[in-house]
Amino acid sequence: MNTSTENTAVTPVTRRSVLKTLGLGALGVGSLSLLKTEAFAASGPGQDAAVLNFALNLEYLEAEYYTYAVTGHGIEGSGVAVNGAGTLGQVTVKANPKVNFTTTAFKQYAEEIAVDERNHVKFLRSALAQAGIQPVARPAINLRESFMDAASAGEGPRLRWAGEIPE
Repeated sequence: MNTSTENTAVTPVTRRSVLKTLGLGALGVGSLSLLKTEAFAASGPGQDAAVLNFALNLEYLEAEYYTYAVTGHGIEGSGVAVNGAGTLGQVTVKANPKVNFTTTAFKQYAEEIAVDERNHVKFLRSALAQAGIQPVARPAINLRESFMDAASAGEGPRLRWAGEIPE
């Protein structure tokens, strides 16, 4: 009897371990572009600021989406600054945006993602400020109609929901 195979522990795959692996992979791929020093140097600090502010706009969207879902209020209510360069936009949401999650696990995942997204906003705002660049203000975000507009746009294939009977 081979006891070495019987006593081998199997490490469970968790959401956290998968996200960590994906994050490390993305960081690795992103780091490859830094090896092209001539291309990086040619972009200049103005381009770097534009890229970081673009990323900040995306993080505002994600942070607002998940924060409204788990708390019923926006990121400002969680102490995250949204002011900055440009015009500060409002977030449009449905009445009572807090989600009644069907399982505790789904709720915990959403809460964790909301915290992560708010931390991304804080990080990018801090990085820009430390570089002497004013972060862009949160743009207007419409969480009420945006998903329906995206689903009905164009003449492309219609979206299918899980469990739908195929035509």
